[in-house]
Amino acid sequence: MRVMVFLIFSLYISVFSAYGQVSKVALQINDIAVSQSEFNFLLDEYVAAYKKVNGAQPPHDTLHLWKSNYIDRMLLIADAHDRLLVNKNVDVAVQVMSKYMIALPTSSFYLSKFGKAVSEQELLSAYEKRKIKYEIEYFQFDNTDNLAEFFLVNGKDPFTNPSLKSSLKQITLIWPVSKFAFERIWNLKEGEVSHPINSRLGHYLLRVKAIKKNEQRAFDLEKDKISTTLKMHHQILANHRYVEELKRGIEFDTSSIKQLWADYSTGLLKKQSLLLGQEDKLLTYWIGKEKFSVRLKDFLDYYNYLPIRQKLNTLQHLYDFLISIVVTEELYKEAVTSGFTKESDFLFRQNRFRNKVILDQYYRSMAETMLKSNDTIKGINPHFQKELILKAKKKFKPIINFEF
Repeated sequence: MRVMVFLIFSLYISVFSAYGQVSKVALQINDIAVSQSEFNFLLDEYVAAYKKVNGAQPPHDTLHLWKSNYIDRMLLIADAHDRLLVNKNVDVAVQVMSKYMIALPTSSFYLSKFGKAVSEQELLSAYEKRKIKYEIEYFQFDNTDNLAEFFLVNGKDPFTNPSLKSSLKQITLIWPVSKFAFERIWNLKEGEVSHPINSRLGHYLLRVKAIKKNEQRAFDLEKDKISTTLKMHHQILANHRYVEELKRGIEFDTSSIKQLWADYSTGLLKKQSLLLGQEDKLLTYWIGKEKFSVRLKDFLDYYNYLPIRQKLNTLQHLYDFLISIVVTEELYKEAVTSGFTKESDFLFRQNRFRNKVILDQYYRSMAETMLKSNDTIKGINPHFQKELILKAKKKFKPIINFEF
């Protein structure tokens, strides 16, 4: 049967709106249907991104091109399904990334959980704080071991060391800044160096290079922008506190962690033949007094599909990664319980990511078939993509129900 689980899922979210009512189909290609609400969601996101970069609505020709490209992509998605190129790895990747998207501090799940209105007094206070900007120099480290070694080798003031100039990064900061999760930076004077800063994005050492005046428009013209910035800032800080509190309550079984590290560091986990029958092996952990477990397969799925920021070079790296998996799983359970995972916006974003995974897999498979090569997705040129689109257009006749 050619209609796979994804098609049923896709048709489901395409036929029913968030209110359970039948929705108009905007695009139909073979067994794939895109609802008008899903199409409008994707189009609105594109328009918002265009306005953010260009400061104006996209012209008609630009919108026409976006719609044309969207139809082309969906033609290739239909071809991928028709050729039975969509395998279970797609479902695994989508499941892992769906959980990861929910756990991001900027996710709409956190907005629904921690979002709050911003008062006029908060806006006025923020407007005053944003009258200055900080030009910052900083070093970034993967872990605290690198940071300690850095101090040992380079002394107390590495910012004056000419040999480190190429490693020094620069950024201009205007209050508030959520990246460093560090409010004390605004109390530093020009030329002062911060204490080491730990955040979910890494470890930092900062120096205030200069403090300058920040030109702003009148308050009434700036307050909508400030309100959006403050809401996101509050959301990220609330996420940070929530996750850190959850992390403090998680404890793994030491022996199982050491065994996993031994299997990982010696390369055993990369040998699929040795994993047969062990996929359901459990890694035990506790949150408070309650006992839970993570399957070995779940760990490997996260490791293979998540965009992890550092290699697992030490036992501590492995432990931190496992903690992040548990946090992600706990947040996903909460999102499911609250009904967030059934909301149309989440389903549309999930579907968009699924289509991206399918396209990547499709391009690689077609490159190997047609070009008899091992080209990666980066090596596939526009001429090859155009050839695939032309063949798909001859194969399928899309039914288009939106203004073109």
